[in-house]
Parts: sequence; C-alpha cells; structure tokens
Amino acid sequence: MSNNPIVLKSNRLSDECIGTVRLTPEAEKVVRRLRAKTGLPIRRIVSEIIVQAENLIDIENDEDDDDEE
Repeated sequence: MSNNPIVLKSNRLSDECIGTVRLTPEAEKVVRRLRAKTGLPIRRIVSEIIVQAENLIDIENDEDDDDEE
C-alpha cells in the first residue's frame, strides 16, 4: 500500500448527491476530525477520499487464491 496522502481541494464545488452511505463509528470519527481540520463539508471529504483512493486499493478475489496453489 502506498503512503501517499489523500489530497482535499477546497476550491471545487458540487451540489450533486447520488446516494447515502452509513459509516462505521471509527470512520465517522476520522471524517469529523478531517472536517474540523479543513472546514470542508463531510460530503466533499468523503467523496474526495473515495475518488482519490480508488487507485490505492488492491482487489483480492477468491480466484486469486486458487492460482497460488
């Protein structure tokens, strides 16, 4: 996994909202800390994290385990 920070840009605005996601209590604490530090809306913080983190995520399938045997 990369140690690159996720960048939050505060000059981009968007009012579009597609859906709702329920966060775990731990994730909510992280998002609230980021909101306190940045002053950005929670929706923007979470959206930016998801978009920027996509390329940092490795997907492991059950099929991958079969190839190693």
